[in-house]
Amino acid sequence: MKYAVLLAVLVCFSLAFAGCRDHKAQAEKQAHTFAQQLGLEVERIVCVNQDSDRDGYVSCTFKLKDGETTAFECVGDVWMSSKEGCREPKASVE
Repeated sequence: MKYAVLLAVLVCFSLAFAGCRDHKAQAEKQAHTFAQQLGLEVERIVCVNQDSDRDGYVSCTFKLKDGETTAFECVGDVWMSSKEGCREPKASVE
């Protein structure tokens, strides 16, 4: 019984931690690889820290060398997901 309670606490802590992880560095790495594959001339890429909807992707903004900006969602945690790379943002319905 003691071990079951301990296990339950560890599982709850792990799940809570997974939702609060910092995904910025990994997402920016994925974003740079994605931009290179597309042949985009990028001046700067900035991604947010958190995966707010827990779908494995975080929002990133690409500032291109021609001054344009564009948004993508990039994988923020390759260890917890089989996904990689970036995609166009999901349409939000309000």
